[in-house]
Amino acid sequence: MSLPTKKYIANHEILCETEKDGMLLFNPESGEVKILNETGAFVFDLFKKGAECQTILQRLHDAFDDCDPAVAEADLAELVGQFEKSGLIYEIPQEASR
Repeated sequence: MSLPTKKYIANHEILCETEKDGMLLFNPESGEVKILNETGAFVFDLFKKGAECQTILQRLHDAFDDCDPAVAEADLAELVGQFEKSGLIYEIPQEASR
């Protein structure tokens, strides 16, 4: 699975509670609760700051020394898909991202 080239931003409606080893997210639109591990919380926090997928991938490599680049890219692509499906992030239309 390759990394999406689309630009995403975190859903500003999501309520976040940072925990010692991750993050608890509540989507009031769907009523869904997600529990993220440390890596998932790291990625979601970067989406909240407006980071693009390639930047997030680089930050993962920088933050986690034992990170295999190919595995990290595949895992991030899967996580982006899960976040988007759950309404935690959404795509920024191309005309708005210019």
